[in-house]
Amino acid sequence: MKEYRRLTGSTMESMEAWLLPLAAARLVESITEEERGKLVALVDRQLNE
Repeated sequence: MKEYRRLTGSTMESMEAWLLPLAAARLVESITEEERGKLVALVDRQLNE
């Protein structure tokens, strides 16, 4: 992520703004149960902040 930020000039805050929508979008894809559990936990944390 550090390299991406350096190359694009993005801030951590701008990248974090995409965390919830991207995690939620991944939940409808064909993913493992392990990844699904991690994404659900991430979505829950983001919604409760």
